[in-house]
Amino acid sequence: MMALLVFAVATSAERTVEYGAVFAIVMYVFQFVESMLGIPLYYQQWLRLREISGRLATAIA
Repeated sequence: MMALLVFAVATSAERTVEYGAVFAIVMYVFQFVESMLGIPLYYQQWLRLREISGRLATAIA
């Protein structure tokens, strides 16, 4: 993920001179990396909820 961020900064800096464009690209990539790092937490919550619903289904039946 860090390599993606460094690559985005390097590529955007050499292709454009506008600092706003470079900042926008860096922020977009940073938000993408941040959301990718959250995926394991969402998966863990999904597994937890699936286990709880399974327990409730056996308790009710």
